[in-house]
Amino acid sequence: QLALAQHFGLPVQRTGGRARVVQQALQRRQTFGQHLPAQAQFNQGALVALDRDTGKPKWNVRLRSYTWSSPTVVEGVVVVGDASGAIFVRDAATGASLLTDAEGNPAEYVSVKATIEASPLIWHDQIFIGIRGGGLVCLGN
Repeated sequence: QLALAQHFGLPVQRTGGRARVVQQALQRRQTFGQHLPAQAQFNQGALVALDRDTGKPKWNVRLRSYTWSSPTVVEGVVVVGDASGAIFVRDAATGASLLTDAEGNPAEYVSVKATIEASPLIWHDQIFIGIRGGGLVCLGN
């Protein structure tokens, strides 16, 4: 992963001899990835949008837990799930949540109450995501 990140000119931060490498999903001139702390704290993670020209963060969102999967970006929307079962749906340009609860109030995430280890698939305005144990969750109409 480190060699791949360096090949594409993506920023890599070294801490104590260890490199932080983010999983990538590319759209236009912006890069998205999850960040795992250099010191293995397996209950933390963040979704970070980096400007591909400068390598500087444009926005970031703290996740509820770590994540194994890559974010999916489709038509200006970034979707990622984490190990706590939270699914985050964000505007790619601003990082603003695009989720609402049953009453129409803004929501930071939706919980599927199962560990998410797969990257989301977006098809016909629906989000499909695999969960531990072989299940498949579908969000949307």
